[in-house]
Amino acid sequence: MATKIIFALMARKVDEFKKRDKEYPIEVINVSSPNTPGLRKLQGRKQLKDLVKKVQGARDEMQWGEEGPPPLLVKIAPDLSKEDLEDIAAVSLALRLDGLIISNTTISRPDSVRQNPVAEESGGLSGKPLFNLSTNMLKEMYVLTRDWMPAL
Repeated sequence: MATKIIFALMARKVDEFKKRDKEYPIEVINVSSPNTPGLRKLQGRKQLKDLVKKVQGARDEMQWGEEGPPPLLVKIAPDLSKEDLEDIAAVSLALRLDGLIISNTTISRPDSVRQNPVAEESGGLSGKPLFNLSTNMLKEMYVLTRDWMPAL
């Protein structure tokens, strides 16, 4: 069942890319939303590699102006392990992504918000409570990509 969900999500992402407005200055593959069931599974090495290759293939088949296709970035979650970050860095470098967006919302609840009544709600948390987690992840990806890849 999980495999079917992953393939359906990949197909949807490629479809979204093909239907995109060519006026957008960049293209972002968001594999980090905690509110889309199964989406974060696309951050795994094999799944991410397959997805990026498919989107790159779709991009290569499209007609672009003189400036060529838009830069392709991947938006990742802040709740990743060291191994996950290493996998994402390896895929990003191997497939020559144009950059990474670090990070989307977190499913964790830092100490600073645990006492808040809404902290028990499901879904992603963003903003100031995410600052340290995101900053540390940004530093880690800078090292893992050998400072080659732009990270936002």
